Amino acid sequence: MIARVSLEIALRKEFDYLIPPGLAGQIEVGSRVQVPFGPRKIMGCVTALAEESAHANLKPILKVIGAQTLVTPKVLKLARWIADYYCCAPEIALKSVLPEAVRKEESGWRERLFVRALTASGEFPKLPKRQQEVWNIIEERREITLQELVELAETTAATIRKLEDRGLVEIAPQISERDPYAREHILPSQPLPLNPAQTTALDKIITATNNCGSTRVPRVEVGVAPASRPTAKPGPISDTTTRKRSLPHFEIPGYTYHVTWRTQDKLVLSPEARAKALVACHHWHGDKIKCYAACVMPDHVHLLIQPLPIQEAGPEGVHSLPEILHSIKSFSAHEVNKAMKRSGPVWTDESFDRLIRSEADLHKTWDYIWNNPRTIGLVGPTEDYPYIWTPGASDAIENVRRDAEHDPRDAGATRQQSGTTIPSQVFLLHGVTGSGKTEIYLQALAHVLEQGKGAIVLVPEISLTPQTVERFKARFSAGKLQTLVAVLHSHLSAGERHDEWHKIRRGRARIVIGARSAIFAPVEPLGLIIVDEEHEHSYKQEEAPRYHARDVAIMRGRMENAVVVLGSATPSLESYYNCKNGKYTLLQLPERVDDQKMPHVRVVDMRQAASSQRGKEGIPIFSPQLKEAITQRLERKEQTILFLNRRGYSTSLQCPKCGYVAQCPNCSLALTYHRPEQKLRCHICGFIDVVPPVCPNEKCKNPAIRYAGLGTQKVEDTLTKLFPHARVRRMDADTMKRKDDYRKTLGDFRAGKTDILVGTQMIAKGLHFPNVTLVGIIYADLALHQPDFRAGERTFQLLTQVAGRAGRGDVEGEVFVQAFAPFHPAIQYARRHDFNGFYEQEIEFREQLKYPPVSRVALLTLKGRNEGKVKFSAEHLKRELEKNLVAAVYDRRQSEEKNAAAKNKESAAVIDRRYSFGDLIIAGPAPAPLLRAETFYRYQIMLRTRAMSKLSQTLAKIIETLVLPEDVTLTVDIDPVSLG
Repeated sequence: MIARVSLEIALRKEFDYLIPPGLAGQIEVGSRVQVPFGPRKIMGCVTALAEESAHANLKPILKVIGAQTLVTPKVLKLARWIADYYCCAPEIALKSVLPEAVRKEESGWRERLFVRALTASGEFPKLPKRQQEVWNIIEERREITLQELVELAETTAATIRKLEDRGLVEIAPQISERDPYAREHILPSQPLPLNPAQTTALDKIITATNNCGSTRVPRVEVGVAPASRPTAKPGPISDTTTRKRSLPHFEIPGYTYHVTWRTQDKLVLSPEARAKALVACHHWHGDKIKCYAACVMPDHVHLLIQPLPIQEAGPEGVHSLPEILHSIKSFSAHEVNKAMKRSGPVWTDESFDRLIRSEADLHKTWDYIWNNPRTIGLVGPTEDYPYIWTPGASDAIENVRRDAEHDPRDAGATRQQSGTTIPSQVFLLHGVTGSGKTEIYLQALAHVLEQGKGAIVLVPEISLTPQTVERFKARFSAGKLQTLVAVLHSHLSAGERHDEWHKIRRGRARIVIGARSAIFAPVEPLGLIIVDEEHEHSYKQEEAPRYHARDVAIMRGRMENAVVVLGSATPSLESYYNCKNGKYTLLQLPERVDDQKMPHVRVVDMRQAASSQRGKEGIPIFSPQLKEAITQRLERKEQTILFLNRRGYSTSLQCPKCGYVAQCPNCSLALTYHRPEQKLRCHICGFIDVVPPVCPNEKCKNPAIRYAGLGTQKVEDTLTKLFPHARVRRMDADTMKRKDDYRKTLGDFRAGKTDILVGTQMIAKGLHFPNVTLVGIIYADLALHQPDFRAGERTFQLLTQVAGRAGRGDVEGEVFVQAFAPFHPAIQYARRHDFNGFYEQEIEFREQLKYPPVSRVALLTLKGRNEGKVKFSAEHLKRELEKNLVAAVYDRRQSEEKNAAAKNKESAAVIDRRYSFGDLIIAGPAPAPLLRAETFYRYQIMLRTRAMSKLSQTLAKIIETLVLPEDVTLTVDIDPVSLG
């Protein structure tokens, strides 16, 4: 037996290894193995098994890692899609689906010594006082770790060993799981009543989970007669009857069949002939047959059908499959000959059919038929094959549904000519802040658990607060749906991540909540994926593989027939655009729960505040209106959140005399002043420098060097001076360094021990504090003028999310937005909580310039330490792109159109779909917005097109043959969320 292994080094190649007899039966697809590779021993993952190999003298696999396969076949399929779409090495994609703690060769389990009470035989011995005290604790707990017992009894291990010598206890090593929430006391919660909008949204999600797996291939009870004849049962295998054509199969009434037949003498059908044959294939759908899929290829046909009952039941009770096939072939042969202006036989007499024996088999066959044109290269991975038909799809060629397994943004339904839609498995839950989206998630999860399935809940890293985790754990900590809730995020230790992952793999934890990498959790069977705050950019991975967890979630949902719910108060334009086009189903929650009012938003023009300084230096941090509002909240014992998305004390150190600015030696960026440690820091590369007492310019030496700009440290410092009696806390990357800092700070804020909370975007979402009645946004247009087409969208989302922290209790909230561009549309629409208005004006700008979501973007970045060499390499790459993506496509298209006109083999529409880079826009090369980062100069080329899946594959081929200088590297980012 041969195992095909993908190694942990990016060679873009799999290797065959021999499975030794000693390991036979232990190795499956997804097993982690150690194999020899030259003189080294390398870890890898088995991606396929085969009986034989094209290579001789294969080396044997050395050993298997773990008793259970670590990568499930479904996750393996997902990793391959990631490698294909995001243009990265398959080994890197496969490596990303397993946490590093799980990939290690040695076992990651922690063993600890446990003390267990033994049943005493005979009379209990009289113990010294100290030993008796220890025994009392052991008798009460029955089993306890040695370390915990030593701490509780305030004794030593030697005292406990004396009890072991007396035969009273046993001290033995056991595996001890590391639970990051073991010390948390979580009280069970009950489902809350829903308002009408919540009920409607939940009902639609539940309906989809009930029909889960039916949007592509309808559920059938294979082997049972159709519903119109509920009493009919499958009969014995009958003899084939005499018919006009000899068909080599046995027939069982009520079953579904995959039937294939070929053209006579390998006749190649013209496009018109294929269209005529396709109509014949599904002509009797709903009358004599139930047709799940029909596909006419150039020289053969695929049909997935179930004969239906005859109204006046004949001897077999259902329509005869051979007779149906004979009718289809006869009718289609006449139409094909007429279309191709020929005569003679069209089809072979033989038809090959296979019995569908399970629902899984039905889905697998349906996928095979749907992807067959792509597999043999008739169309690209995301292109429509015109000559395929599925139930409910329009007969119009251009409206045949694209395969979402190749394109995450196209997952779901497409519009039909009638205006109806195929039901989508992807929902966008658009609810204002405080509208009760989490309660819908919880009740949908409960329904999925009742079905015996599991779920994944993705939450942005900064929103993965202890408060969020506790809400999910509390709901499923007791009752008939009790299950472990596993948590996966970057703040866990390696051991905690190892143990949490294995809880999922062994089926003990059926709900997973975590950041973007949790999408690869081995949940089986998977029924629901929730992506909360789906617009959040932290779902995008910044290093290879540069996947977007939201899009991967949609893809995994399609692959595993799971429902996907995207939730946000400020959806991404991409998701909302897909709703507008009918690809996702939109669910709306326009009001807050319990009739709570949205906070009143006041925009403060800081230009006027600056002009009223009357000779004072600088711009005030707090406007008079915001200061007065904070004073009122302190008097009323209410809480305030102040937001500034910039950490540090001052953003730069500069000399007013000569203009010197302290710059990072590694990046094109000014150093940020951090006052507590009196250091200058670079927030890109981490460079640290001392604060100079005078201007470092040798010709200046001005002692009046000063700080400019502001950060959260300066806001906190100013608050303590303005409000000396207020209890102020700050939350940013500088204060939240330890694992428990987040929990402690938010716990104090919830308990009322903090009056004013200052922070960056980590306080912008995921927090629910009823006593917060005021939110102040210090510098609202901070990111508004960045060189990024999403700058306005980001600003709108951030302002809306931060404002949503106010007024979640009985008192109406108030929000002060301080801005120097108060009339910018992003700020004005956020003030009115008007997402639809913002979308309409923003999509117009995107359509004019062909930016996402109207098209897709691929960002190619070249970097190196020599700027001239990087710039030259970027220009060379552009020439290669133009040669391969524009000129070659044009020449091939012209040639194909000429041949098509002569031979009438291909229509112009098919050629359009095959060479679909006609909309390609190549911008650049140009310096990156941040030219130099971590000592590397960076130049970028931006590609914009609708056919991104095809472009990804073409880029991979170009990069494979591209020659660049040794010290210049190229990265490809598909669907980037940041252009920096």
